[in-house]
Amino acid sequence: MAQRPQRGWLKKENRVPGETWVFYFRTTRKFDGKRVETKIPIGLIQDVPDRNSAWAEIERLHLQINPVDSRRGVTLATWHCTTRNTS
Repeated sequence: MAQRPQRGWLKKENRVPGETWVFYFRTTRKFDGKRVETKIPIGLIQDVPDRNSAWAEIERLHLQINPVDSRRGVTLATWHCTTRNTS
C-alpha cells in the first residue's frame, strides 16, 4: 500500500542547552519494516522564536523525509528540483 507524503510535526522539548524545537516524522526501519518516529533538533527557542520560524529553518535545511520510490517513476516535484540546478 502506498504511503501518503508526510509533512512531519514540531514539538518543544527541554534539553540540556535549553528549550529546543524538535522536528518529528515517521520512517520505516529496514530490518523489521516497523514504522517509528524519528526526531531532529532544529534550534533553540531563543534562536528560533516561533513555530513559523522553525518551519522556515526546516525548509532551509532541505530535509528529505519522504523517500523517493524509484518504482513509481519521477514525479513533477522531483523533476523540477533536478532540472532547476542544471543550468
